[in-house]
Order: sequence, then C-alpha cells, then structure tokens
Amino acid sequence: MWWLIPAVSANFFWSITNVIDKYIVANRVKNPYIFMSWLWLLTIVFVLLIPFVNFYVPEAKLFFWLVAAGVICFLASFPYIKAMQMEEVTRINIWWNIMPIFSLVIAWLTIGQKLNLGQLLALFLLLTGAILGGIHIRRGGIAFSKAVWWLIFSCFLYTIYAVIFSFVSRLVPFVVALIWINIVGFTCALLLFLSKKFRNDFMMEWKTVDSKLFGTVLLVSMLEHVAQFFNVWALSVGLAALVYAMEGFQAIFVFVIAMVVSFFKPLLLKEEMDRGNLFLKLAGVLFMAGGVAVLNLW
Repeated sequence: MWWLIPAVSANFFWSITNVIDKYIVANRVKNPYIFMSWLWLLTIVFVLLIPFVNFYVPEAKLFFWLVAAGVICFLASFPYIKAMQMEEVTRINIWWNIMPIFSLVIAWLTIGQKLNLGQLLALFLLLTGAILGGIHIRRGGIAFSKAVWWLIFSCFLYTIYAVIFSFVSRLVPFVVALIWINIVGFTCALLLFLSKKFRNDFMMEWKTVDSKLFGTVLLVSMLEHVAQFFNVWALSVGLAALVYAMEGFQAIFVFVIAMVVSFFKPLLLKEEMDRGNLFLKLAGVLFMAGGVAVLNLW
C-alpha cells in the first residue's frame, strides 16, 4: 500500500501548480497563452534525463504517434489556461475530472465497448459533479460558467492525448516517451515565434516580468516535473486503476488550498465563499471524486 504515498503526492503537487497558475493568469500576466508558452519552453529541461536513460528514436510508426501525442498535449494546454483565467480554480479542478467521460465515449464509439453498471454509476456521478461545479449562485439568480466550454475542449484533447500515450508507452519505455513528448511540446512552442503577433505579445509580456514573477514561473515548472515524477513512481509500483482512483484527491487539495488562500489573502486568489456557492463547489468535488473512484475501482 505504500504506492499511496507517491500517488497522493503527485496530486498534491499538481494541485499547487493549479492554484499558482490561477494566481499568475489572474494577477500577473494579461495573455494566458504567453504564460503557457513559457511553461512549454521550460520543458527543455527534460533533455537532461537523456544521459541517464536508454534514450533512442522509436520506429517510424511509434515516433509518428509520439509526435501526434505531443502536439495534441501542447494544443490542449491553451484552452485549459484560458478557462483558468476566466473561472475560479476550484471549479476548474472539478471539471478536470470529466476526462473519464470522454474516455468512455471514445471506447464506445471506436471499439463498441458497452458500459457496465459501475461505469454508468461513475458517469452519473461525474456529470452531476460537473453540473454542480459549474453553477454560480448570484443575487439575480443562478448562472452557468462560460469557461466550461473551454475546459470541455481541453479535456477532450487531453483524453485523446492520454489514449495515444497509453498505447505508445506499452511499446516504448515510459521515460523515453515522456522525454519525446516534452521535446515535441518545446518545439511547438518555438514554432509559435513564426507568428509576428505572438512575438509582439511575447515581448510585451516579457517586459513586465520581474524577479518575483520569473521565480514563480520556474516554481510552477519545477512542481509540475515533481508531480510527474511521483506519478510515474506510483504507476511503476502500483496498479494503474488504483493510482488513477487517487485523482479525486487533486480536486480536494485544490479546494482546501484555494479556500485557505482566498480567506487569508483575498487579493491573491478570489473565490466565492458564500454558503450557497461553497455548498455547490464542495458537492461537485465530492461527486467528482466519487465518480473517479467508482470508475477505477468497480
């Protein structure tokens, strides 16, 4: 059972990166896409792992799928960060758990997989959690978040990436595949500089970077890599289904961290903390965590 330590640790570090992502795009940068490009450029540090692993270029077919996965992962990150700028981080993390819904739909459409009772129950819990997490209670009534469509698109792309990466990592060592994914993402970020508009926006944002922001971006990148390390460690020593069942902890960690920061430092992180919205967000977190657990453990 000691695989629980790295599994839960991975979700803890990812939850911290989510909260810091929100702080940066809400308070420090105007263009969230430029911030995301910074993070992708920093993934070049993965090449430092090459001397320590049996790194190689896979055969043409597998290499094609690795490149495809890297490009899709790169594209998926941009609607995610746009949604993060528009919405509270607690709600973003609730919706993040809708990816299993797309996995079930893709399996049904492509291989005709029929849903069993556990999957139907998980689907109900996930959809209920997503709906609850997207509702804002306001004086004039209730409203549904506009950011949800950005995150749905991001989750759809990330699901495709996950399916491809899962297939490739069965034939290519996990670490080798991860290095290639990040090399592809870094290359895609470099290609953005072919756009004159992107270069202008990049320079405008770069002029506002001070030592504090630069250090914060480096911290986000470092924590992301630490989370990936713990996740790979957990998958190497524990059953994948059990490891993925722990993903519900990420939404819980984000909820707790965001509530604490918002309460003591409301200028850093704004969250709706009235009774009605707190209830909806907490209910959404619990339904989502339950749905992820049922899907992986049933």
